[in-house]
Amino acid sequence: MRYVILGTLAILIVVFAARDAGAQPRACVRADMAEGFVLPDGSAHPAGQLRICLDRDYSPVAGLHSIATDGRASGRFLSHRVKPEVRTTEAPQLAFVRDASGVLVLRGYTLARNGSVEGYWLDAPRGARMAQAPAAVSGTVWLAAVASR
Repeated sequence: MRYVILGTLAILIVVFAARDAGAQPRACVRADMAEGFVLPDGSAHPAGQLRICLDRDYSPVAGLHSIATDGRASGRFLSHRVKPEVRTTEAPQLAFVRDASGVLVLRGYTLARNGSVEGYWLDAPRGARMAQAPAAVSGTVWLAAVASR
């Protein structure tokens, strides 16, 4: 009986260690925001640090992201992967639009992964009562960010 328990425990350790070893590394971008902004769930935040992490690929065309503002978790968001609409470099960028009152609304970001640059448009969480995407006054506002882990 003891060998069965030890054998089962050894198998579980190997399975979970292999799963973690094969997991993709978490990729994050961060920026110090000079003005307040709104996240896709409608929550407003004052100027400060914004950090977005791609926690994992959800599907070939979607990702699962976590967002923190000033070091505090602000939510988890699904995204859909898009081809960046502007020529991008390896440096990540955050994409915002301004609503009618001039407030920055986070739309997505770019991230260099696997030798190419990918864009992610963030979706409002299910059940969130968000108005339609704000009409952009001057198109997408791209801000420089820094890659981090």
